[in-house]
Amino acid sequence: MKKSLHLIFNNYILIADAAVFIAACIFIPNFTKPGNLYTLLQNICVYGIVALGTMLIMITGTIDFSVGFLVANVSIVACLSINRFGFITGLIFSFVFGCIISIFNGAMINRLKINPLIITLGTMMILRGIGTAICNAADVICLDPALASLFTCSIGGIIPLSLICLAIVFFLVVILLKRTVTGTNLFVIGTNYYIGHINGILVERVRIFVFLLAGIFYSIGGLFWASRMNSGSISIGDNLMLLILSSCVIGGTKISGGKGNPLSVLLGVFLIQTINNMMSLLALPVSLQMLITGVVLIISLSVERLLRPKYKRRGIG
Repeated sequence: MKKSLHLIFNNYILIADAAVFIAACIFIPNFTKPGNLYTLLQNICVYGIVALGTMLIMITGTIDFSVGFLVANVSIVACLSINRFGFITGLIFSFVFGCIISIFNGAMINRLKINPLIITLGTMMILRGIGTAICNAADVICLDPALASLFTCSIGGIIPLSLICLAIVFFLVVILLKRTVTGTNLFVIGTNYYIGHINGILVERVRIFVFLLAGIFYSIGGLFWASRMNSGSISIGDNLMLLILSSCVIGGTKISGGKGNPLSVLLGVFLIQTINNMMSLLALPVSLQMLITGVVLIISLSVERLLRPKYKRRGIG
């Protein structure tokens, strides 16, 4: 009995994913159509890449509320720069922009020693204002068809480019966390910032590195988003932030830092995106979709917080 409870608890995300997916296959019309499943896969890949960047930041005990509008602004910068300077130059500008803004967050947290929540909330509002001013609350259309090809490009018409990028990002993150000293330092810093300093870890440099890496992942996500819509839009910012942070938290990443698993985060992304896909197929209002996503997040956190101490007392966890 104890072994069964232990197995269920430690794999509750996987079990939830399987249950939701099976329920969708049975009860949601058109869910199992190849076109819909392919779209779901694409969404999981794009959101997964961004979520892995956010996870790295959260492991260090920091949180990034600007992720949604940073990705949104990357999509806008991509369309504007590609229209003006060409495809390759536009891609470079997009990556530079994403990395600079992300590094700015890390540098401000290092320099001002202010709660990261305040810094990234401020950056979020700045990015929201800049994006709205640039595109005048309207989508920026990309005139170069090469951008759209990023989202439609695939190997053999089956394996999308976004899946290949997610696989590369995933294995890089796994190697970083499991095989490098820097990866170990991330967990140490997240567990106790001051112990990291005492042990000689260059905490501020590590934080800048993490924000740089996250900025690269955010830029990839922003480019895929722009490619999918063939436009850049500031309107995706709020919803994107909620979905990314929810995926990380549901995937077991601690907001306080010191804990995070790439595979669990991707399972969290799978759960959130599958539920979103189901709600879209049912044509539920956006307000109701946000409400349901919030409920799923609260339930997931409640299960983790309430059951783990109970299992530990029983010698199960």
